[in-house]
Amino acid sequence: GAGSPPAFEAAGGGTILQVKTIEVEDTHSNSASAPAAITAFNIAFTPTSSSSKLCLQLSMSCSCNNERLAGYFYDSTGSAIIGPIADAASNRARYTFGSPELGPHVCSIVNCTVWFTPGDTTARTIQVFAAAQATTTLYINRTYTDTDDATLNNSRSGASTFTITEYDGDTVTIS
Repeated sequence: GAGSPPAFEAAGGGTILQVKTIEVEDTHSNSASAPAAITAFNIAFTPTSSSSKLCLQLSMSCSCNNERLAGYFYDSTGSAIIGPIADAASNRARYTFGSPELGPHVCSIVNCTVWFTPGDTTARTIQVFAAAQATTTLYINRTYTDTDDATLNNSRSGASTFTITEYDGDTVTIS
């Protein structure tokens, strides 16, 4: 009726302000011993409201040589790692996402979702930083061995994606 919110708002919809996504189909790598920007995932993003909450979602197909990978999201405009990152504990490195040991003949999917409240409407670039253990190279969208044969073990599977969804900050509670 008159004065009632539209049905989609009454059902909890209408809180998404914008969505940007990158689908990465080609291969990338990082042979550094520490996480570095995988620039294919860079997203230029300007929040529409200073109270917005951003949902960062990564689905990355990757491989390395029998080691783990780790990484985090980074606000290159604000020069800051986007938390949460792991708790401090002695000399242990602290990251946002990681993986079990990844075999050289298999592409595994690493998924991570993080909430970020920038607190302003500044244009910024959000990045994905990642690396494998120092003794190996991290590969995106291919196996470590990348053998050119028709087996499933060396297949190149799908694409990796990075998505930022901006929500109206008044409708999202993060606890």
